[in-house]
Amino acid sequence: MIYLIYAAEQTYGGLHGMYNVDIIEADSEEEADEYGEEMSRDVMETYTSILDTMYEEAYDAAQNECLEEDTEEYEDYVGTYVEDLIANNLEWSVYELSSEHTMDEYREMLRNHQDWEDLRDKYAIRKDE
Repeated sequence: MIYLIYAAEQTYGGLHGMYNVDIIEADSEEEADEYGEEMSRDVMETYTSILDTMYEEAYDAAQNECLEEDTEEYEDYVGTYVEDLIANNLEWSVYELSSEHTMDEYREMLRNHQDWEDLRDKYAIRKDE
């Protein structure tokens, strides 16, 4: 199956071009969903302004817990705190596309500046919710 994946993060929600779009082939929606999660994580890790803000919040939280800097406990706390912030700010959407075109044809449409939302609206298979 062919999937269109849009990935961003919740702080900016794709504003300022802080998002990624890809078209993939996957055996299941779950597999495509896992790929979307990784894409969202990549978006967050690409933009240092987002990570810097998260690390600042983590450092403040560690200080509020009275943890001593430059200790293993401090570093573990900050690392876990940032990972939790990342996990809570991931944002992605997965859309199964019709078999009307191949994956390469869909990718070519994106390369030729077709808006991903237009592509979604034209070719995504709608499912009853």
